[in-house]
Amino acid sequence: MAPTLAAVLGLSRPHPEVRSGTALPVVESEAAPPRLVVEIVWKGAPEAVAETLAEFNRAGEGTGTTELGPGSEPTDPAAFLTTIGTGGVPSQHGITGTLVRDPSGTVARPWSKTIPLSVIAGLGDDLDESNDGRSRVGAILGSRSERGIVGGTWYLGHDRDDVLLVSGLRAQMESFRGLLDQGYGDDDIPDLLAMVLEGEGAALSRSLARIERAAEDATQGEVTFVLIGTPAAEMSGGDSLASMVQRTIDDLAPSGRRLVQAVVPGGVFLDQEELAAEQLEDDIVIDELRALEDPSGEPLFRDVFPQIAISLASYC
Repeated sequence: MAPTLAAVLGLSRPHPEVRSGTALPVVESEAAPPRLVVEIVWKGAPEAVAETLAEFNRAGEGTGTTELGPGSEPTDPAAFLTTIGTGGVPSQHGITGTLVRDPSGTVARPWSKTIPLSVIAGLGDDLDESNDGRSRVGAILGSRSERGIVGGTWYLGHDRDDVLLVSGLRAQMESFRGLLDQGYGDDDIPDLLAMVLEGEGAALSRSLARIERAAEDATQGEVTFVLIGTPAAEMSGGDSLASMVQRTIDDLAPSGRRLVQAVVPGGVFLDQEELAAEQLEDDIVIDELRALEDPSGEPLFRDVFPQIAISLASYC
């Protein structure tokens, strides 16, 4: 999505070779950039988003829809949002999931203090840099791991973006109006404001209508909206399969040590120090995992290999 929004903003981003994304052919080359781009990601409600966009299409001109792939599987929120925000896939931006390892090997959430940041710039980074810090870049997020939607930390000497961690639709709407009151979209220097929302599909149309009215009033109609629906990042089988995976591996330790640090949609994090202390070789762990089956009797794992990360077929 970032390459398309860059075209909307008339922004020529440096180093295009570091990201594989390309702009959708929906932007008029002669169109003036809007004062404000509002980018909304609705997590866990792709069907509701599709229905809402269909309503907008029937209501008037200037609305288009398209179906996009996440760029990687499984659809992990932190990875997917950073893909949206940078225009690169996880192998390019480095945010591979909601949990990653920091330089010391500890499992932690991306965008926390100990985790390396995205290795390529986000759209918000490049927009701010191109306008000498005069563009306003903001994000209303449910958690810090969602920050990849705008970036904001890539350039040295960057200014402080408005990143608000807010839960609940009502509070998120109040935060949105508060940022508009601070000056988003009130001049000809384009601004970017992203929201990552989550909730019941029935609340979607009502919330979008309020966002649209507020942004239209603040920018005198010079605003572009982008709405993206993502599937929920849930494991097939949920907690029961995750518990089975963890129990299977932990049971290999005669001393009762805990060998699994975390089970996530993208794989299993194993404690390498504990594995070494138990003198467990990789082949033993691999054989146990390959023998696991999902509720349908199919192999649980698409692939198992002796690395820190282990890919899970039924979680993809």
